[in-house]
Amino acid sequence: MNCAEVTERLAAYLDGQLAPADAEHVGEHLYGCTPCHQLCDAMMGQNFAPMSQEEMDAGCGTEGFWDSMDTALETELASLAPSNQHSAGWRKARLGVPLTVALAYAAALLLAVVWGYQHMERARAAEATALQLQQQLEQERRLAAEPQAIPRVPAYRPVVYTPQRATF
Repeated sequence: MNCAEVTERLAAYLDGQLAPADAEHVGEHLYGCTPCHQLCDAMMGQNFAPMSQEEMDAGCGTEGFWDSMDTALETELASLAPSNQHSAGWRKARLGVPLTVALAYAAALLLAVVWGYQHMERARAAEATALQLQQQLEQERRLAAEPQAIPRVPAYRPVVYTPQRATF
């Protein structure tokens, strides 16, 4: 495990809520990593105790607790949401970004698709050429492995020319 994973699981490790294998990995990391070990010591020094089920029910299980939380979150989100002002222009109101940025993104996406298609076609052509060369090489290997006998030329019969008879 790395330091980020250990610090993420350190509270659960101290509370004894990790699976045995994960707890073993965290313990091994803490043994060899001084900064994580110091963080663990600092957290243990705060003397936090896990809440019992009764304490959790008393705090979060009261009537209307979640309704008040929902209301608080809705008001906070409403304050963070941008208002629909028409002064920003119709391009920003509809897209959320200027039209030029959207067009630049679309053009870059189109170029990426075309570039990818061209490389895919080049790869296909290279594969076809490689397959053809492989077949030729295999044919050459077969011919080299099985040399064919040179056909024997039948023996030539000497021809005698006799001009008197006009025959061969």
